[in-house]
Amino acid sequence: MGFARGVALAPPLPVTAKSKFNVSIFNGTKNSITLPGEGCSWGYDIVSFELVSPNEKSQKITQKPKAWYKNALVTDNTPSTGLVIRKINFGDGTWQGLPVRVSGQTYGWKIKVKVNVPSDSLSTEKVFWIGKMESKFIHAKIVNTQD
Repeated sequence: MGFARGVALAPPLPVTAKSKFNVSIFNGTKNSITLPGEGCSWGYDIVSFELVSPNEKSQKITQKPKAWYKNALVTDNTPSTGLVIRKINFGDGTWQGLPVRVSGQTYGWKIKVKVNVPSDSLSTEKVFWIGKMESKFIHAKIVNTQD
């Protein structure tokens, strides 16, 4: 699992309130797995981020809670050694926890992506993959955060 970067030695990931990038969730098992898709309440908030400042202060970036008036199960079926790409858009108004008005060092930050699919009655009934995984940290920089 990790950030879908175009090159192996990519520059630091810019993290702003308008950042757009892709996250890949890789199935490294010998079996197909099913993840809850982001278009339903079970999969909407399974992806989050941990952002760490140069002085090692950590903050979580998560999706804001959402009311579901119509909710149908959406799944991402992933074959063995396949992957799911999630498009992330911090500017779409659904994310919270992004840094605001950072002064000082904008380089030296790091970020990782986390996936958490908790066990509940629907996930066990539908045989979702259940568990937690996270990427390694990658270098990040904070951009356009001062007024």
